[in-house]
Amino acid sequence: MTIDQSNAALMQAIGFNSEDLAANRGGKPSARQLQIWESGRQQYQQRVVSAPRSSPYIIIMYIVVFAVIAVVFVAVGGLKSIQTALGGAAIPVLAAVVLVFVVIIAVVPGQMKRSAQREQQRMASLPPVSAAPIQMIEGQIKTKSGYNDNTNSHWYEVHIGGKKFSVSKDALHAFQNGKQYRLFYTIAPSGRSAMLISGEALES
Repeated sequence: MTIDQSNAALMQAIGFNSEDLAANRGGKPSARQLQIWESGRQQYQQRVVSAPRSSPYIIIMYIVVFAVIAVVFVAVGGLKSIQTALGGAAIPVLAAVVLVFVVIIAVVPGQMKRSAQREQQRMASLPPVSAAPIQMIEGQIKTKSGYNDNTNSHWYEVHIGGKKFSVSKDALHAFQNGKQYRLFYTIAPSGRSAMLISGEALES
């Protein structure tokens, strides 16, 4: 693959064009990039604000799951087994389990609201996207991928000059492992991580 072909693949996979790259080389974002980032920040803020509104649905889900477990437990004779094993202590134990469940249900909405408020305060303290610095890094690319058992999802990363960037599967395949690249990055709209915004292959 030639350098021009590699750069064309990067543009398509990462989502930038020649005007974006030219602006990034000069240490600033393009007008198109600013518009995209501002829209991304607004969407993230809207998700933060709307998150507590989903608490009733989460509570309903918990209740349904608890009810299903309880029905299955009784159906398979679990209640009789506990009564046989614990005798007179069975009722207090079951009552304690129900109490813990009720406490969890009562606490969830408040926790979600407080978490959303903290995140809103953090977002309010962030500088505008137009003030986000454009940074550059050069070096040899190493591509990595794997599977996260906790989230049941694949992850893709590129490593360069001691930094790593999470990328899409298409972006990972657009890079030639072991080749030299110049990458440009900035702060993601959420303000929590670095975001790869453009790049170009270099002569070896």
